Amino acid sequence: MSGTGFPDCATLFLVMAECSFKTLMYVDKVPSMASCTKCQRKFFTPGSTFRGDRVGAEEYLRDKFVQHQCPKEPAK
Repeated sequence: MSGTGFPDCATLFLVMAECSFKTLMYVDKVPSMASCTKCQRKFFTPGSTFRGDRVGAEEYLRDKFVQHQCPKEPAK
């Protein structure tokens, strides 16, 4: 439970609600590059590890997205 009164998973959802995952590139219908729509950080699948594995590649990229943190905006 976080300090907000919501379970930790709900807090993660609320924090991630302001950015979203977008697949940018496919190689033979397998996702190979994705991005965060808020901070524009790019995520890539490693080499030929997921060749032909659409589900595995998608899961890998989404996992990288969930693990990342957008940089904080500088105070004005």
